[in-house]
Amino acid sequence: MDRLRFAVIGAITGCLFALGSAAGAADMVLPGGFLGSQEIISGGLVAIQPDNGGPLVIRSKDGHFDLRGTLYDAWAGGKALGTLQDVRWSVEHLSIDMIHSQVGDTDPIIFGTGPEVTIFTDPKCEPCKRLLSEAQALSKRYTFKVYVIPVLGKASETDVRTIACAADRRKAEAQFISGQPLNQVPQIADCGPFQLQKSLARFARANKVLGVTEVPVVVASDGRRFEGAPTSLAAFLSGEEKAPRPAQSPTVETIRVHGLMAFQPDNGGPLIIMSKDSRYVLKGVLVDSWAGGKVLATLQDVRDAGQHLNLQKLQGVISDVDPITFGSGPQVIIYTDPRCENCRAVLNQALALSKQYTFKVLLVAAPVSKASEIDLESIACAADRQRAEALFINAQPLTQIQRKPNCGKAELVGVARRLLTAKLLAVTQVPVVIAPDDRRFDGVPPDLATFLAAK
Repeated sequence: MDRLRFAVIGAITGCLFALGSAAGAADMVLPGGFLGSQEIISGGLVAIQPDNGGPLVIRSKDGHFDLRGTLYDAWAGGKALGTLQDVRWSVEHLSIDMIHSQVGDTDPIIFGTGPEVTIFTDPKCEPCKRLLSEAQALSKRYTFKVYVIPVLGKASETDVRTIACAADRRKAEAQFISGQPLNQVPQIADCGPFQLQKSLARFARANKVLGVTEVPVVVASDGRRFEGAPTSLAAFLSGEEKAPRPAQSPTVETIRVHGLMAFQPDNGGPLIIMSKDSRYVLKGVLVDSWAGGKVLATLQDVRDAGQHLNLQKLQGVISDVDPITFGSGPQVIIYTDPRCENCRAVLNQALALSKQYTFKVLLVAAPVSKASEIDLESIACAADRQRAEALFINAQPLTQIQRKPNCGKAELVGVARRLLTAKLLAVTQVPVVIAPDDRRFDGVPPDLATFLAAK
């Protein structure tokens, strides 16, 4: 199956950072308003069907939280997901109405007649060109709405802006759909950055809310979703070709969420737990499995649980992550990004505390950017790794790093593992500091020594 991922390093693990928005979620289920909300640290959900015939278990992918009760799909009219089959149906379908509400105002390319089909594509995506050619051939049977999102870099952004700023927009769209070059498209004289910003907003919303993490993506008129290019577009749209399923246990299903939110109603009712994209809502209780099954009944309970990790339970995941290590004493973990300016203050304080603590610095790209990925690869592929790490820790230019020849996947395994741990621990922005007693601080602590010494 043809598909293109956003990032080279992300392609190794499939670990892509996507931040959702809780906007509108509270309004959906809290007509009386709410006193406060708290994000729950979660890198995704899995649904597990016990072999004893018991009720479906919904658990965070890191094993930290259990959602005991019934999960509902708000995008499917509040459908209760009581069985694994219900969950699979939900995972495989997107709401056409939700697509319209999130990206419908961002100028899709529309052609054809009949039931509506949505396609997300990129101007530089080669598999997408074949898909669009098939769509043209089916334009008497379906109406196609094509959302052009620049996921593959600056060249894609240039083409997107070329279409948006075309003197003859319809002609430019027709050229794009038919696969013709866009470099000769006449432009309007006063086209400003707004046109590109609109396209980037379309990309952001598609990524965050609809979970579009690669191109092409096809959504049939009945909500069935295909990530990649179907062998036959006609066969997929008619239901003859099924979207491929990830290899996993027949009793487990991964639920796409980019984090959970807990809301405290102002009517004194119990906490309401929902996904950040407002799609999934729990009627039941949230349980902290790492705290002996403690029920999280208040926002403060949720905050406390989020600030205390259990790295012992994650040793199998966080081992072999190829950290930059220095110092002596109890272990402190710092997630940082090579391009993060705020992180420098934390690293400088860490250097001053290196006689009291052992620091393990985990370099990730958070948020994902090409520049950060290049720096990660430069350090991983350095001919003199120790010198490369010292350059980074001491804020020296990484352009001085000499790469070893034939650097490949073997050298990037540690990077891939770090991205995996970051996803499991919901590290979506840096810095993140994890103290020896597993307390977590997202951002720059006012004073690192004080945070690490606190109990």
